Amino acid sequence: MKRLLLIILFILPCIVFAQKKRHFKAPRVMRYYPGYNDCAYQYRFDADARRAFFPFSKAARIRLISFHEGENTPIYITEPGAAYVPDVIPAEDTMQVFSPMAKDDFFVNYCRVMEMRDLSKAAVDSLTDILYNVGRKPIKLPDDYANPGAACYSPANAILFMDSKGKITEFIEICFHCHRYYYSSSKTREIDYCDQKWDMLKKYFFSQGIKFGVVDEVDPEAN
Repeated sequence: MKRLLLIILFILPCIVFAQKKRHFKAPRVMRYYPGYNDCAYQYRFDADARRAFFPFSKAARIRLISFHEGENTPIYITEPGAAYVPDVIPAEDTMQVFSPMAKDDFFVNYCRVMEMRDLSKAAVDSLTDILYNVGRKPIKLPDDYANPGAACYSPANAILFMDSKGKITEFIEICFHCHRYYYSSSKTREIDYCDQKWDMLKKYFFSQGIKFGVVDEVDPEAN
């Protein structure tokens, strides 16, 4: 009798466990909804407030550049803060575009720079207006929303932040083709990159004379 009772006690939990059905939730399928990452102009910060955002707050001079990550190419300075690259056979170069030298100090390999343009105060204000006053429309995203993004990253443009001695203290690297970016510092104020902002920034770079990385083909002699 005792043996039978032990057998029943051993089998009973197995029977109860077998009767319980396990229900597994299917993984949620994330998808992209067109229109949910559209931009809207929202005047939230005036020019003084935007100038106080890092790294704009510490820059004595701000420069736009375009560059290539391939082979070394000599550049020709056409005027202060501007340059172009002629159609030449490049030499080998293994140095990357940006190299950290010390804290808040970056070396730029200008042999890879295609164009550069120093910004006036008004031009900086126009840039920060796009960066900080244009953002995603304030609408609730679906729970299964996923930004399509892009896996590639081939940057060709950057914003350089320089001190009064011309030392590059920070930079924002931009890949317009892949809609991706890189901040040299985690202290950089986050920017809301809604869909149309990429085209707005491309037009801004173009308006400042930066064509490489913004348009498909660049004619350095073109005005």
